[in-house]
Amino acid sequence: FLTMCTRHFGSVVAQTIRTQKTDHFPLFLIIMGKRSSNEVLNVIQGNTTVDELMMRLMAAMEIFSAQQQEDIKDEVRAGHNCGTPSKFGERAFPDKIGDSTFSNVL
Repeated sequence: FLTMCTRHFGSVVAQTIRTQKTDHFPLFLIIMGKRSSNEVLNVIQGNTTVDELMMRLMAAMEIFSAQQQEDIKDEVRAGHNCGTPSKFGERAFPDKIGDSTFSNVL
């Protein structure tokens, strides 16, 4: 199992699982891709309440959304993909000033 986690998510994720006590299993890991690596945002243990689970999931979603917006801004600032689709499926710069794509990126 740890070999598969290392292969798919990287050694950081596998090490996070390895350090958990087995009496805390099952585990629910929230993993976010950050640039070329993966980062464990949260480890939710099997004895977590539903309310706490939802709270942690919503917090992870907020972190992900903030990081995604920052990545978009970085890509626009860098001027990558001028007029061509970016990795976010939108053009980094519009063809015309009134182009609604531009307001979606920022």
